[in-house]
Amino acid sequence: MKMSKGFYRQLAKTNMKKNGKIYAPYILSVIAAVAMFYIIQSLALNPGFENMLGFNTMNSILTFACWVVRIFLVIFLLYTNSFLIKQRRKEFGVYHMLGLEKKHLAITLFWESLGVLAIGLFAGILFGMLLDKLLYAVLIRMLGFSVPLGFFVSPLAIGRTVLLFVVIMALNYFYDIAQIHATSPIELLHGTDMGEKEPRAKWLLAILGFILLATGYTISLKIEDPVSATAMFFVAVLCVIFGTYLLFTAGSIALLKLLKKKKSFYYKTNHFVSVSGMMYRMKQNAVGLAHICVLSTMVLVMISTTSSMIFSMHDILYTRYPMQNMCYVSGTSRSDDQKMIEAIHQMAKETGCDVKDEIYARGCIIYTRRQGNAFEADATAMGMSAKILFCINLEDYNKSMHTKETLEPGEVLVYAAHEHYGKDTIEIMGQDYRAKEVKKAPCNGILASYMSSEYYIVFPDEAAVEQIAEHIPYQYDDSFNELRSYYGIDIDGNADQQWELYKKIQTYPSANMSSFSVENRKVNEKAINALYGGLFFTGAFLGVLFLIATVLIIYYKQLSEGYDDRKRFHIMQQVGMTHEEVSSAIRSQVLTVFFLPLVTACIHTCFAFPIICRMLSLFNMRNTTLLVACMVGCFVVFGIIYVLVYLMTARTYNRIVQE
Repeated sequence: MKMSKGFYRQLAKTNMKKNGKIYAPYILSVIAAVAMFYIIQSLALNPGFENMLGFNTMNSILTFACWVVRIFLVIFLLYTNSFLIKQRRKEFGVYHMLGLEKKHLAITLFWESLGVLAIGLFAGILFGMLLDKLLYAVLIRMLGFSVPLGFFVSPLAIGRTVLLFVVIMALNYFYDIAQIHATSPIELLHGTDMGEKEPRAKWLLAILGFILLATGYTISLKIEDPVSATAMFFVAVLCVIFGTYLLFTAGSIALLKLLKKKKSFYYKTNHFVSVSGMMYRMKQNAVGLAHICVLSTMVLVMISTTSSMIFSMHDILYTRYPMQNMCYVSGTSRSDDQKMIEAIHQMAKETGCDVKDEIYARGCIIYTRRQGNAFEADATAMGMSAKILFCINLEDYNKSMHTKETLEPGEVLVYAAHEHYGKDTIEIMGQDYRAKEVKKAPCNGILASYMSSEYYIVFPDEAAVEQIAEHIPYQYDDSFNELRSYYGIDIDGNADQQWELYKKIQTYPSANMSSFSVENRKVNEKAINALYGGLFFTGAFLGVLFLIATVLIIYYKQLSEGYDDRKRFHIMQQVGMTHEEVSSAIRSQVLTVFFLPLVTACIHTCFAFPIICRMLSLFNMRNTTLLVACMVGCFVVFGIIYVLVYLMTARTYNRIVQE
């Protein structure tokens, strides 16, 4: 049977118009996906960031986001396409009965796919270009820079976008062809009217899902060390994701089986319809619910976490840089340090401002490993496995913190920067001390920048600190046995005076110092803004992307379920159920389908809270009240959007079922 190429193009065009109810959301999702990917690519390639402080950080974050978006869009569009092809199986069966062979259907699908690709790329890239400048301006303002004039169009971003979506649409096309060729003409003709056998309860998978979920929750609740929490976070995430899918698929079927066996519950009109209806199509239903649950959890966690970081950026900046200028010195005596402090006071006077506040501490740094309350020096303890002790004396502590702490013989003050120490004693290099925990210390900004956990140990006098320093094992070089000094100063002065003082301090180092460095809070503020502003923008961008995906998956799932359930509900009415009873059963099923993922996502987020808190403490974000407020606020906003989606899709579902 020969037909002109124009026939297939016209047939594809007619098919897309005729199936507008299911094709329109799919095309819109492709347009949105193209726009989102072009925007994130264009931002990552924008040369406007190159001359900004913190460019490398911002570029790394955006590059990572590009890969996340790329992987997600492949999975998401393959998933939404599966809904589309499912609803058209009956249509393909009719065409086959009218004389079109499967190869003719393949040609028609090719033109349909090409049409979707062309519309998606043209409209998506155009829409992306319009939004790109706006989002670039928003990001630049978040980073604290002025917005430059001009309009940037990235040919490389366009090329990467075209390439990605050509690959995605090709994968979708080959999947559709495979579905048609693997299905007999009779099966195509019956389409979605083909029933499924009642699924069996897979108890082993259900139990495995419960174990995985419990493991993820346990990791979050039990791990107290922030460094270990960071290392185990992705393990917990994978456990929760796989556990969620197994419980929604195997676990939900097992639960429905149990409900079916309970006659007092099952043999009620609404329960009978809801349970039996979900039973026969639970595999597709459960996978969709699991997708929605995982995406909802991602939205809640990402937006609440990054928003809490951006709102606490001031506190984070002042933890990393507690004073306007911080000096780090080694190889000097206390008298040398005093000369340095006097010289810096003179420099401040020369700039025309007074000293507002200052802190000074002289002590030793020990890299250790911790076992219970014992800290043993270990030269190999670096990075995330290390516990860093900063040992200082009581006099420096009280002067810097404006306190009047006292110590008994054999007693030390302990401050754990990222956690609650919670022990009555502490063992340092084999020596036992009574531990008196305090809530603040003259924080060393450089130590605060490490991923390692740091502890401040305050000894009664300098002799005790020197004794500890003399017994530090060989670490890297002999300078690790030196006492090091940390001096921070705040002045009453404007930005120009602060900058002038910083430049003067940089000229101070004398020959008897092993090392000298100085940090300035204002100088590094832009880099902090780039890191946390970039994380917030990326979190918000991905959150919006996942939210759009959640809404579309809900819509497609409800559309698919509506067509699946329509005939069955008509039969229920024919055997005696009233319109009100059918409507009530529909509401029961829709409510279950919609709000189970939301409730589960809320539970996941609550259990994730402890491990998120510990991870954020490594970024000097310890305001748990703010994090709780951000999570609650995100959940309320997300819940409102979710309810609105429910109201819209429930109406569509009701209309389809009762047609």
